[in-house]
Amino acid sequence: MSDFNEKIIEEFRANEGRVGGMFEGARMILIHHIGAQSGVERVAPLVHFPEDDDHTVIVASAGGAPNHPAWFHNLKANPKIEVEVGTERYTVLAEELPRTERDEYWKRVVAENPASPTTSARPTASSHWCGCPACPEPEAGSAHADHPRPGQDHRRRRTAPRHRSGFQPLTVVVLDPGGAPVALGRQDGSGYLRPDLATAKAWGLLGMGMNNRTLAARAEAAPDLYTTIVALAGGKLVSVPGGVFVRDADGTLLGAVGISGDTSLNDEAAALAGIAAAGLVAETGADG
Repeated sequence: MSDFNEKIIEEFRANEGRVGGMFEGARMILIHHIGAQSGVERVAPLVHFPEDDDHTVIVASAGGAPNHPAWFHNLKANPKIEVEVGTERYTVLAEELPRTERDEYWKRVVAENPASPTTSARPTASSHWCGCPACPEPEAGSAHADHPRPGQDHRRRRTAPRHRSGFQPLTVVVLDPGGAPVALGRQDGSGYLRPDLATAKAWGLLGMGMNNRTLAARAEAAPDLYTTIVALAGGKLVSVPGGVFVRDADGTLLGAVGISGDTSLNDEAAALAGIAAAGLVAETGADG
């Protein structure tokens, strides 16, 4: 760590998150990033741009350098990190914003913060990262201590009315392996039937032990049997994309995610993105 950064970090911690000099008046954050190759934790002081109570944005501008800073590569490898804001320290999940979104966001950030040391750099290499709070880890000795429940680290992600993906408002349901609900998130504007549809997408997978593409093939091959199964399930079985099995790296089934709100394939794409961001493995039955 450079002497420059060390002094900023010391000043930050001594003054409840405030620093002087070139960063006077800037909103500062300390990110604890893990080395992609070394596994060593390092701390980087950065300017950040809060979006709302649950999301903030940092910019990998490297002061206008043509290459990304080291922490950029570390976040790509290890997006679950700890941050310090003011006097608080908590865990977040970081995600890189798509090119179109960060271009639009950059224009707004520059307009709103023209004197910021970050925006005045006019970076050549620039990537925007959004961090959002992660739920607490399960207590040691609990049933889920070794295998976190799917979605537990980002139950609050993307439930604010900001549809960066361009998708229609979504509802997300997370079920454990026994079909019990773990989490539900609904974006503003998502219809009131969406929780039931999202639940049916995930519940059918767990109840039948097969992905929804296999279910769809079975329904086409034996429609009478499928109708009977749906009746036995009380209607909680939908054989279209948007329901995804969730496994850990060892293949252990952690549960299923169901999403409803957009087209079935877009619902599935949203589920895949969330599962990947949590460092878990998705299973859809799609080729490839």
